[in-house]
Amino acid sequence: MTEVELLAFQDQLRNSLSSISGVAEALSHVGTESTDYCMCQMLANVLKDDIEGIVSTCPEEWDISYPGI
Repeated sequence: MTEVELLAFQDQLRNSLSSISGVAEALSHVGTESTDYCMCQMLANVLKDDIEGIVSTCPEEWDISYPGI
């Protein structure tokens, strides 16, 4: 792994984890009786995009398999 790859991965990981934490906080306020289905779908897509971003910046030698990517 080059220094540039490491920095790119660290940056992606930091940004994605921050986003994932925010989404988790938002979802914790959605009750089971909530009609906020569209918001939940949007937040689920944010999580999916963050995970894909982390996986795509991982060095090839780590060989992380993620279903759907």
